[in-house]
Amino acid sequence: MLTETINMGVDHYFDKIYGLDDHYAHGKNDVGFRLISDLGLPASSVLFIGDTRHDAEVACEIGIDCILIPNGHHSEERLRACSFPLAASLNELINRL
Repeated sequence: MLTETINMGVDHYFDKIYGLDDHYAHGKNDVGFRLISDLGLPASSVLFIGDTRHDAEVACEIGIDCILIPNGHHSEERLRACSFPLAASLNELINRL
């Protein structure tokens, strides 16, 4: 199920924000494809920011770029096995953007 996001003071940085209320992230691919469609942009212009290996898998499935942050569910060691770059922190991510 798609959920509305809680305004954490960062929404003005994004065109769209989608989330799930399913702890196991079932349907994340569907949400990703919907986001690409709703944006009306080529997948090559979208960035997925994630904190799990599943996020990297979803980005691959959808065909979008991804940056992973080891500040959530998975450790840096687990995320390094993915084919996407890592940002060590949210501050580093902001500096990259």
